[in-house]
Amino acid sequence: MDTQMKPADFRRYLGVLYFGTDTAPPFQRYVNRAYRDLSRTLHTDGTAGSREARVDATASELSAHLTEVAGRKKRAWRKEADFDRWHDETCAALIATFGGDEMCYGHAQKWVNMSLKYLFTASALKLDDIGLLESLYPFAHMPIDNIVLDALAEQGFEHKCPRPWSKLGKDDYLAFQNAVRSTYKECPMDVEFMLWRGSGTPTLKS
Repeated sequence: MDTQMKPADFRRYLGVLYFGTDTAPPFQRYVNRAYRDLSRTLHTDGTAGSREARVDATASELSAHLTEVAGRKKRAWRKEADFDRWHDETCAALIATFGGDEMCYGHAQKWVNMSLKYLFTASALKLDDIGLLESLYPFAHMPIDNIVLDALAEQGFEHKCPRPWSKLGKDDYLAFQNAVRSTYKECPMDVEFMLWRGSGTPTLKS
């Protein structure tokens, strides 16, 4: 094309189009975008002001957890159990901030996992520097929703969710993630990228 724009300009445009302005606090636009992926399943008492305030507070909590890891000087984790512990602590913090009577573990996992998925994508496209969050990729969990559950079923994945993804508890959730880890050669985040909208076929372990 006959243009003065550079590839980085187009990448930034695409990022703003999908994630919103990049003038927000670090990682906030990815966290906000991830919230939209679970918001319809998160039911509250109908007090609009109360919900908005709690969403903002919970988004800030998640952004703080992500920013802390990104800014570390040394590699964050070297094994799955380390990530699992951080993930659980982060989900617990989100539930406590929003309110455990209305936010389930299933909601929290979707918010954390989709935020990470968007951040990994942003890093790959050079939209943002995500620091040591990059080191989480091999251990990160698959975001669970109906699209990926249907795709897994078509693959013959035998471990079933015992309840809707938004209602999952901690134990059932982690059992599902470990089943994905033990079934496929690729890491769970790779599997999710491949299966979502049929963009690839993950490899079964022999």
